[in-house]
Amino acid sequence: MRANILIFILLISLLTSSVEVSCQSENENKIKSIENRIKFLADSQVEYYKQLEGVKYKWIQEQLKKYAIPKIDEEGFLVYHSAMALFYIDKYGQSKWVAHMILPDIATGVETRTNDFRQDSMVSVGTPDKIDYFNSGYDRGHLAPSADFRWSRKALSESYFYSNMSPQKPEFNRGKWSQVEDFFRQYVLHTGHAIFIVTGGLLNDTIKKSIGINKRIKVPPYFYKIAVDLEAKPARAIGFYLLNGTNTKPITAYTLPIDSIEKKTGIDFFPLLPDTLENRIETMNDISLWQSKETKGNVKPLEPEEMPKGAINTIDAEKF
Repeated sequence: MRANILIFILLISLLTSSVEVSCQSENENKIKSIENRIKFLADSQVEYYKQLEGVKYKWIQEQLKKYAIPKIDEEGFLVYHSAMALFYIDKYGQSKWVAHMILPDIATGVETRTNDFRQDSMVSVGTPDKIDYFNSGYDRGHLAPSADFRWSRKALSESYFYSNMSPQKPEFNRGKWSQVEDFFRQYVLHTGHAIFIVTGGLLNDTIKKSIGINKRIKVPPYFYKIAVDLEAKPARAIGFYLLNGTNTKPITAYTLPIDSIEKKTGIDFFPLLPDTLENRIETMNDISLWQSKETKGNVKPLEPEEMPKGAINTIDAEKF
């Protein structure tokens, strides 16, 4: 009798263990199944993002070719990278202009500086290299800034080609120029519009200052940056023109209409736009159309003839 009881208890114990093992195995299988699904979705998402980025590159190039490529009489090399276009002129050792777009994607972009400065293999005559800027007293200044491409690792990395660099005084590159760059990013974040940007230095055969091996890189005395928003109703444009050095006033003091920058540079900007639209926006110089709450603190200082008697401009107070 006692033996039967022991056998019964043993059977019950084995049955219970079997059920527990079965349940455990079933739950493990469910966990693995769900984990596999999550991994599949994550892999699919990565692949879709790659495809999306590739389509964006094609769209940007399409937009640049359709609207933003300047017209110029000098000989050079027109190069298209993933998210920017440039016109490299060998006798200047840099690009005459670089065109790109700032996309609303910068709001969610997480890419940061790569600092992988390198020569541009797409420029057949070769571009400057690190040695040309070493100990020159000038920064390797981006024309199309890397932060404008923080939505794409590839596009951001390509902004470090030396074809996108120009010698800039440190106080300029890290000062007012940096503020101008951020000004347009703030505009895009505020409006959600994609805008066109064209940037370059004032380059011509009269420039005497040069740096680099064999003095191959001309030093522009001024830099310009032009923006056009075709998504705005109506479309709008504005330009900045700053000294390659110390600029003491707020950046809003350095705006110019595109027409004026064309006269200074000899470049025809946005020639592919309909004439009526091009003529209208290239005379615009209304900074208020581009200001957000974050940038409206930068107001153009009054010139002496505009100020009341006995008043002084606090920007210039140190001069008195």
